[in-house]
Amino acid sequence: MNKYILDSIKNNTKTIFLELSVPQKKAITLMIKRIFQTGSGILRHLGDGNTQLPKTIAQKFSRHLGNVELLRPVEAFADRQILKYLPKGGVIAYDLTDIAKPTAEKIENLTYSFDGSRRETGTGFFVHGVGIGKFLWRLRMHDNTRDSLPQKRKEILDKLRSLTASRSPIFALDRGNDDRKLFDYFTDHQTRFIVRLKSNRIVIFPKTGEMKKVDEVMPGRYKVLIAQEGTQQHKKPVYHEYQLVIFQKQKSKKSPIRLLISTNLDPEEKLSPKKITNLYLQRWGVENSFKQIKSTLNLEDIRVMKFKKFQNFVSILHFCSLLNEFLFFRVQENIKIFRNISLTKIFYEYKKFLKRYSLTINSHSFFRFFQKIFPTFYVYRKKARRSSQTSLFQFPHEKLRTF
Repeated sequence: MNKYILDSIKNNTKTIFLELSVPQKKAITLMIKRIFQTGSGILRHLGDGNTQLPKTIAQKFSRHLGNVELLRPVEAFADRQILKYLPKGGVIAYDLTDIAKPTAEKIENLTYSFDGSRRETGTGFFVHGVGIGKFLWRLRMHDNTRDSLPQKRKEILDKLRSLTASRSPIFALDRGNDDRKLFDYFTDHQTRFIVRLKSNRIVIFPKTGEMKKVDEVMPGRYKVLIAQEGTQQHKKPVYHEYQLVIFQKQKSKKSPIRLLISTNLDPEEKLSPKKITNLYLQRWGVENSFKQIKSTLNLEDIRVMKFKKFQNFVSILHFCSLLNEFLFFRVQENIKIFRNISLTKIFYEYKKFLKRYSLTINSHSFFRFFQKIFPTFYVYRKKARRSSQTSLFQFPHEKLRTF
């Protein structure tokens, strides 16, 4: 069982190391195995070896992280694997998360970010994330010295559109992406989308020309135009028609969900507001992926000073998260047919682990299961040293021992 898991990790890591040197391959492969064992984002914790000091190994890891480029290979690996699970008309969720660094001062390219867990602004990094269901497709840190957030978002969306053009996906975005230029971008490229609107977004009803904030509109479905804002008002207006869907559960005291959808998403208007809202809520998978990679892999515990090293280590954690999800998916699929004995053994050991620690079946507990089945995995194995000169009496002595 353990050999199957180690071989799966080793064989998949080979696909992203094609352009690396042999020492770099060894160091990063070792780093990935240690992440599965410790679940830590601190390099010092990954170097708990027997023959070398932890600080020495951590320095070696840090040096290699500064000399490699792992973002593109990991994203190429994600493209090859995740596109297999994208159905025609599937939902692709895009969202921003943050890596909070409230006490950091000397890390390169630190910026002000919004900490969603504490609901306050602090120092850290923005991270662009894309997900399909439970699979985290993209996890790219934002470099505020090179691009703005909309520019990097457009770059990511351009790539995803080219990869999924034949499958007509639906892009689902949270209200942090309530941007008129984004709506025009999707419409110009005839891309289907669902975007949650902020409560102060002003829309125009084309039949009457009336302008209203969306929080003043009753639940229902409407054809609307998006009003120009800021410095765009003095320009000649160019309007695209959209559909506004406002849905609220019966007898619910919560504020309704206000969604803007493209006209080509449901041209004949056969989908009810509830079904459209359920399509949008499929983006919750990317939120769960963010939560898992922060809590299970300790994303916010990374301690490196250089931005390039930071991005490479985030890519390694992204790669480990993908391996965990794929193996968890294969174990679940194998239970239906019992074709692979090793996967069946993994499942029953996993069930014992869940019962012992009172956990539920999910990818989060599956990663914790990894940390329990590799308690004595050694980083370096001490080899016996050969003596410089062999005694002439050693050979007959060893020969006699064999009988």
